[in-house]
Amino acid sequence: MEPAATKTVPFQVHIPNLDRDGIADTVPVEVQVYLDPETGEEVLTQESLNLIEQTRARHTGLMSPEEIKELRLRMDMTQHEISELCRSAKKPSPDGSADGPVLPAP
Repeated sequence: MEPAATKTVPFQVHIPNLDRDGIADTVPVEVQVYLDPETGEEVLTQESLNLIEQTRARHTGLMSPEEIKELRLRMDMTQHEISELCRSAKKPSPDGSADGPVLPAP
């Protein structure tokens, strides 16, 4: 559990280039950090880690799982139909529900 005392700090999200061997862009965001009581180092909150990943995904053109599901429902498609359209393979979720993650086909 994270301590309640957090502060906002600037953070640079590095967006990889298409070959993933360099940086294509840097996007500034503000994140929340707290001090680790043992080390005194600033630690990113889970929400901040999520923001960094969402920022990276958005700037590399990736859709979130929620956006994919929303699109699929708007198009009135089954998960199988959208995976066929995207040429990807469905991986069932651990509980066996139909809304498991979609992974790119090999």
